[in-house]
Amino acid sequence: MANILQIRRGSDTARTDHTFALGEPLYTIDTKKLFIGDGQTPGGVEIGGGVFRVVAIKGETPAGQYNGVNKNYVLANDYSSPDSITVYLNGLPQREGADNDYTPVWPRMIRMNDAPYPGDSITVDYKTQLPN
Repeated sequence: MANILQIRRGSDTARTDHTFALGEPLYTIDTKKLFIGDGQTPGGVEIGGGVFRVVAIKGETPAGQYNGVNKNYVLANDYSSPDSITVYLNGLPQREGADNDYTPVWPRMIRMNDAPYPGDSITVDYKTQLPN
């Protein structure tokens, strides 16, 4: 006969009223999330989903020189995927691709195909994942 492992379970509200032992697993039946006790955090620490959140960054000016030579510009955060990026040069949306206006270079660089000049401005909208 197989052994059955049972994990402490209950509502999310009841979970936060107790501090669970180090390594003690628990499952919330209403939110369907898994937590592990650390011996000090009331309700334990969530594992799995919920560690990161997706954030939309709008109008960020990437770091880099505008000198007619430099083509590489660096974002403050990693973008979640190349299709989450929209690049604007002087307020006009640019087209992605080697034969177009720019190429995203993982994880946080934008390579312009033509180097911007002094007085030009680049802004970028993108999605990133930040810790909760």
